[in-house]
Amino acid sequence: MPLLGEQVGWRRWLAVVAGFIGVLLVVKPSGGGVSTAHLCALAGGVVYSGVVLLTRLLRDAGPVPMIAWHIGGTLLASALVAPFVWQPVSLLNMALIALMGVFSTCGHVLNNRALALSPTSVVMPFHYTQIVWGVAFGWLFFSDMPDLQMLSGAAIIVASGLFIMHRERVRARQAG
Repeated sequence: MPLLGEQVGWRRWLAVVAGFIGVLLVVKPSGGGVSTAHLCALAGGVVYSGVVLLTRLLRDAGPVPMIAWHIGGTLLASALVAPFVWQPVSLLNMALIALMGVFSTCGHVLNNRALALSPTSVVMPFHYTQIVWGVAFGWLFFSDMPDLQMLSGAAIIVASGLFIMHRERVRARQAG
C-alpha cells in the first residue's frame, strides 16, 4: 500500500488477515523451532512479493524492461548459488530447461501485462490457482496427500482472495 499508493480498506485488510490465518493452517507451525525449509519458504514469499511490487512499479515501462528485471534477478540468484550445487546437465535436461524458459517467459509477460492493466489486489487472487496446481502436482508426482487442515487453510486463502476480488468489483461499480 505505501509503495504502490493503492487504497486498501478495512474489508480487504480483514481478508488479508484471514488469508494469513489460512497460510498458518497450511504451514502448521510448531514450537519446534524454525527449520531451513521454513526460512526458504519465507525467503521465497518475500522475493515473490518484491517481484510483484517491482512489476507493478514498472507497469508503464513496457514489457521488455520488466522481463529484463525478471531474467536479471534470476540470473543473479542462480550465479550466487550455482558454484555450490552445479551438476553436469544432459542434452535432454538442457532441452527441458529451454522449454521451461520459454513457458516461464510467456508466463512473466502475461503476468506483467495483467499487473500493468489492473491493481495488484485484483490480479493476485488469480495466483491462488497455484494452490490447486501445487496440491495436484504434489499428489501426482510425490504421493503427497493433503489433509483436512491443509485443505481448510487453502480454502480460507482462496476465499479471502475471492472476497478481495468481489470488493474490487463493488468499488468499481460505486465509482463508475
